[in-house]
Amino acid sequence: MKILSDILIVAMPTQLCALLPFFSGDQLDSFKISASGKFYGLAVALVILVSGVIFSEDVLFGSNEYKLMTHLNGDTDDINRTIETLFCICSYTVIVMSCVLNASKHYRTIRDLGKLDEYLVAHGYVGSYSCRYLGTVLVLASASVVLVAFYYIHFQSNVDPKRECILLVVYSLQMIYSSLFALYLRTILKCLAQRIEFLNARLDEFTRQEKQLYSKEDWLELSNLIEIFCKFRYINENMNSITGVGLLFLFGFSFYTVTNQSYLAFSTLTTPIQLRKKYDTIGLSCAWVLAETIIMAVICSSFDCLASESHSHLHPHPQMNPRSRQVSNDAFARRATSAESPVFEDIGTILTVLKACGLLPFYEQISSYEVGPPTKTNEFYSFFVRGVVHALTIFNIYSLITPNAHQLFFSLRETDNVNQWIELLLCIFTYTLTVLVCARNTKSMLEIMNEILQLDREVRRQFDVVLSNNCNFSVKFLVVIVCCQAYIMILRIYTVQGAITPTSYILIAFYAIQNGLTATYIVFASALLRIVCIRFQFVNQLLNAFTYVQQQKLAKSRRQLVSAMENFPEDSLFIYRTHNKLLRIYKSINECCSLIIVCFLGYSFYTVTTNWYNLFVQITNNKGTISAYILQWCLAWLCLHTSLLALLSRCCGATTYEANTTAQILARVYGKSKEFQNIIDKFLTKSIKQEVQFTAYGFFAIDNSTLI
Repeated sequence: MKILSDILIVAMPTQLCALLPFFSGDQLDSFKISASGKFYGLAVALVILVSGVIFSEDVLFGSNEYKLMTHLNGDTDDINRTIETLFCICSYTVIVMSCVLNASKHYRTIRDLGKLDEYLVAHGYVGSYSCRYLGTVLVLASASVVLVAFYYIHFQSNVDPKRECILLVVYSLQMIYSSLFALYLRTILKCLAQRIEFLNARLDEFTRQEKQLYSKEDWLELSNLIEIFCKFRYINENMNSITGVGLLFLFGFSFYTVTNQSYLAFSTLTTPIQLRKKYDTIGLSCAWVLAETIIMAVICSSFDCLASESHSHLHPHPQMNPRSRQVSNDAFARRATSAESPVFEDIGTILTVLKACGLLPFYEQISSYEVGPPTKTNEFYSFFVRGVVHALTIFNIYSLITPNAHQLFFSLRETDNVNQWIELLLCIFTYTLTVLVCARNTKSMLEIMNEILQLDREVRRQFDVVLSNNCNFSVKFLVVIVCCQAYIMILRIYTVQGAITPTSYILIAFYAIQNGLTATYIVFASALLRIVCIRFQFVNQLLNAFTYVQQQKLAKSRRQLVSAMENFPEDSLFIYRTHNKLLRIYKSINECCSLIIVCFLGYSFYTVTTNWYNLFVQITNNKGTISAYILQWCLAWLCLHTSLLALLSRCCGATTYEANTTAQILARVYGKSKEFQNIIDKFLTKSIKQEVQFTAYGFFAIDNSTLI
């Protein structure tokens, strides 16, 4: 079995520690849990459980005997040390108990992987994963904790030998089990991720094929691949149930230890120098924080890698033989009237502004449905503009931390000056990050635009329609941004006392430009989401035509109804393929824009909060009256940021809704034959059934609830 050879290095020590049961047989027919291995696991779990109870009782009722520093006085230190030690015992005990009790699930998971490997190996899979170097790092980090703990316990404390042995045994068991648990998860999850990546590559071959007509064997092969994906999802759920309880206690201990040891290290650093040697435990604190951080990073990166492959929507499907068909929905589609379709015509103004400012490249128009990379001259122009932006950013930051910008901070309250200073820094940081991310994602943005154009070309060839974008709002928002920033500049210049220095002019102008361009990029991201939303609506309309209600409206007899469903197997391939392409585009937009969006949201929420606070303070301090300047200033900022937040949330929410609606429509598709039901089952079970979300760099989902 290939999976056994892939995890062999980490399986042996893991089995010795009873985290994985001992197996007998290396072939699928003879593979099972050995009786001696099952007994060994139960014996180890019993020993760990009994010793854990004994250790916990001694630590709980004799906490004063476990002080590492005899000079430390205070209930807080004693309580923290006691809780940390008890948490440590509970952590490794629960890990062992959960793994032993779930030995049968471990067996079924590896057996199922062995069955799937037969198909994968037969089709050319040869991947493998080695965690040799990562294991070395974990062993060194874990050993450092035990060695440093031995130094402090044996040489720096008055702990008696019995309790010294208890502490060292507890710390050693915790580091051994947490490290092995992390390495086992890393290995098995990376093996799963590699297999899913191989399946994604095989599915991608269907896109690259150029056939005029696809046979039944092609559909059967595609169905087999989707079925294997579903089995991998079942294996992922099994891994979650096997490791869930152990991970809960492991992460609980890790978070508590990192927090507590960081506090102790901070306390040591803030202790007077003459007393620091007496209270110094910073070595043990650094060792704990480093080891637990590495363990959490290994586990989290493993799950993130698996989730990235599992949710990767590189699941294209073969093209259908083009057939011209009329689709009547003027809300998002129009009949083709010319040989060429416009390229992002509705957002042309936004594109021109962003290209002129270096946030987007000056791409070459190859054809109506393809854009190419920029020329060397255009690349140099974008590079030059970004260089000027960074130079001005450095100048502005220097001006803010020196008296040069003192003229702009004239409020009578120190709090207001601090808020304005923070707003300026947040604005500079957000725009600088926008420039850097846009420069990094130049190729990715061109790929997104080309994928949208290629999808439009397929829709036009298939149905003879040109999808409209309905992004006229972008020009309106661009006007709002220019007006608000111009008005804010006038207000700021008008209220500055005395003659305005050149530095103040540069700060005010560049501040307005930064705000305006960052807001323009948010409008551009919203427009891209709107374009994707329109295409999701088109796919949903195609699929909705096969629902029972729509078929009953269109068909005059039962025979016509059945005849209308005959095209469903063929049409479902196009719909499924297009839907997954849109999901891939949706995910790519999220990856390109999420970091910019999360920084903009932080800056925007801070600005909205401070302006509402200023209005509240003005009204309460002046008994209901408010200065005209403060009112105009706050309303201008609130109008700009509130409208941008509403636009972004609405576009994200609408696109997410349309992407998730496809599965609901598919569930209502009429079809009583077994063939139709099999297609629907596979369609629903795969990625269409997954919940789609547009996130702010993974921190939270962005939709209409973001504003609540």
